[in-house]
Amino acid sequence: MSLNMKTSALVFCLLLLFFLGGSSVQYVKAASCHYEFDKDYYHPGDAGYFLAEVGNNQPDYVEIAQATLNITGIGVFAWNSSTINASDLHSASLTNVWIYAPNGTSLREVIGCRIERSGSATFHIYFKIPDDAKKGDYSYTFNMPIMTDIPVEISGSMAVYPQGEVPPPDVVGDILSFLGMGGLVLVLVLLPVYLVLRWKKKARAARYVKMVLILSIIVVCVALWKIIVFVLFLSFVFFPFWPLLALIIIMVLLWRRRKRKKLEQTAKASKNVT
Repeated sequence: MSLNMKTSALVFCLLLLFFLGGSSVQYVKAASCHYEFDKDYYHPGDAGYFLAEVGNNQPDYVEIAQATLNITGIGVFAWNSSTINASDLHSASLTNVWIYAPNGTSLREVIGCRIERSGSATFHIYFKIPDDAKKGDYSYTFNMPIMTDIPVEISGSMAVYPQGEVPPPDVVGDILSFLGMGGLVLVLVLLPVYLVLRWKKKARAARYVKMVLILSIIVVCVALWKIIVFVLFLSFVFFPFWPLLALIIIMVLLWRRRKRKKLEQTAKASKNVT
């Protein structure tokens, strides 16, 4: 691949990261939400809860009046303010909050939660799996309207297994995790080796090490893509313009490299003439 093609591909990837990250940051710049179920899977008759930890990152407070968990085939469950504990509130408190219709009309006043700036609150929505629930994956939707901010909307699926049955081991996940860790070790070992070989001008050996290094990086990216996506997501939250900064730095380095090669070629041509 020529230098121009490499540069174009690099610019395209960084710009793509910037625009994708910029479009996602607007959804987390105010209230962020961590969520999870209390179990990895459930049996018929089990009681469980859906946990949502909401943090307020905007300059003003936010108010939460209601939250619902709709599990298809199981039921619709609502958050009850009486289930919240003092330990669940950090710079937050229970207070009277109005529920509004989509057109802005106030409907009724309920006991909700007010989260101050830089505060957080943990919400639990309790549910019960019916005794006659069949084995399978059940889709769910979590919705939490937030005053002065966009609503939190989460979709996914939860698994139900018959009594005494557990999910099979995640063989593919274990293999990917092993490959990811192995590839990461190879990258950490081979990178300094490659730099030393280049410094000593052992071109053939450096080329082979480079091939294995690139292959190891690809394996790491494939195996650990969820972690990589999460890290990129956090990087966009705290510094959404880093791809542009990285692009500027790389373009400057490429420009200096091209200028240095031109000077070397000019000096070599002058030497040949003389």
